[in-house]
Amino acid sequence: MERLIRANPHSAHFDEVQFRRGEYFFTRRKFRDAENAYSAIISLGASSSYYELALYKLGWTFYKQELYEEALHKYMALLDYKVSIGYDFDQTHEEDDERRVADTFRVISLSFSNLGGPEAVAEYFATFGNRSYEDRVYSNLGEHYLDKLRYDDAAKTYKAFVALYPFHRAAPRFSMRVVETFTKGGFPKLVLESKQEFASKYGLQAEYWRHFKPEESPEVLAYLKTNLKDLATHYHAQYQSTQDRGREARELSRGAPMVRRLPRVVPDGRRFAADQLPARGPAPREQGFRRGGASSTSARPTDTRAHAQSAAAGYAAVYAYREQLKVARRGAAGRRQARHGRKLAQVRRRVPAARARRGGPRARPPTTCTR
Repeated sequence: MERLIRANPHSAHFDEVQFRRGEYFFTRRKFRDAENAYSAIISLGASSSYYELALYKLGWTFYKQELYEEALHKYMALLDYKVSIGYDFDQTHEEDDERRVADTFRVISLSFSNLGGPEAVAEYFATFGNRSYEDRVYSNLGEHYLDKLRYDDAAKTYKAFVALYPFHRAAPRFSMRVVETFTKGGFPKLVLESKQEFASKYGLQAEYWRHFKPEESPEVLAYLKTNLKDLATHYHAQYQSTQDRGREARELSRGAPMVRRLPRVVPDGRRFAADQLPARGPAPREQGFRRGGASSTSARPTDTRAHAQSAAAGYAAVYAYREQLKVARRGAAGRRQARHGRKLAQVRRRVPAARARRGGPRARPPTTCTR
């Protein structure tokens, strides 16, 4: 092959011979020689039928030498070329083509993992230019960590993308993967926190929906509805299970917005009736999703069509206002008692201090009995 190349440098088979040379050296771990062979093909440009394969194998050659950034340059060049010729990552292509692209994303994940994870991804694209397929890079890296049971790293990767691109069309799916990752890892507290974050980011009043139409994202709306119901049920249960009044108030303040937001998830404005509220134990109207709870049931009638639970919803509204009044009265009485207790404590603290300034309590003269 060496003699053929030297004798025929302009041969129509030059690229093929160089590729065979590269493969020969690569399998024998002579990576520097393989570099030269693959680079010779790349220098010919996209006109060579071996151009893509040369980029792919040159990337692997650098990776094997632990030159991860150099490897990334070649893999990104390969993906850039695919995009430039109209390659659609969402469409079905020839098996060999799809396998090569999938493996390219896989080794990109391996390279970024070795370079430091999602922070390295953000730094790379900030330095060498953003790409239209960045979401796929983050997604594949997250899935790589998840396959390795590195739940925290996977969640950080998904969160990193959302932090950089909060209004990207794929952002809700990344937030959903955060919840699913913590669920799979068995971290209930983190599941709850990530569900709260999802509800905050993608509720229908959120900034995200100023950039997209809710009806165009049915998957996100369905997940949001389920998410809000889960949160409302959780806080309802938490409220019922505690005797601590301070904690009751906290759980109430957290859960009530979930109940209020739940009906707005449906784009046509249909209000969820009593049968769609959390049903664990007594219904929320009976146990205390009160602050704002009444308005959840009696909100302005954007949809006047009859509902199977209309009567129950009406009863819930009346009951809610009555219970809200009770809670308000108990709260006011509790606050008055607390103020009185604080004043009494202040008086008790001031008395010893005043006596100390006067030199202590005066001795009482002895009393005598006179007859």
